[in-house]
Amino acid sequence: RLAPMKPDNAAPQDLPEALRQAWPGMLVWVLGWGLLQGLDGRMDLSNLAMLLVLSSAIATLWLPVLASLALSTVAVLAFNWHFVPPRGTFHVDLGQHAILLGAMLLLNWIVAALLAARQQQASRARRLASQAEQLRLWGDRLRDAADPLAQHGAGAILQVEGATLEPYAPEAHAEAVRLAVESSKPEVL
Repeated sequence: RLAPMKPDNAAPQDLPEALRQAWPGMLVWVLGWGLLQGLDGRMDLSNLAMLLVLSSAIATLWLPVLASLALSTVAVLAFNWHFVPPRGTFHVDLGQHAILLGAMLLLNWIVAALLAARQQQASRARRLASQAEQLRLWGDRLRDAADPLAQHGAGAILQVEGATLEPYAPEAHAEAVRLAVESSKPEVL
């Protein structure tokens, strides 16, 4: 019997989870550097810099934000060493090359920060969708119950992933409104 085929882009299963998720980003960096090396001498410095920024932006899709920031910093330093005249040093002769290196690094960091924020927002959206689904299911159970107070109790509490939601209690609501009004009254001299 033949073993099931794995997709070509599947990472080996014996790697740690973080490395399995990051390997496409690492592959993008390797391919990007190969392309830079292959096009060296055929393209000018600014076009090579654009390839580095493109590689960084694509690799950031798979890499954790700190790894992306670190790798982009190392990549800009390596770019300076290998491609910026005088080659083989970290010295930069022209001010425009220094500006190019600084802009590349800043752009790489901005892309990494924006993608990290996008990932956080997506995670929050998934969590909120899960909470909304739990609330919807609870509402369906209450709606379908013959006597919701008898089934769930007048003091029933709903747990939604770390947040405690209490059913509407008119007395507690009236007390909260009274306290809010009293705390916002101006003092009379």
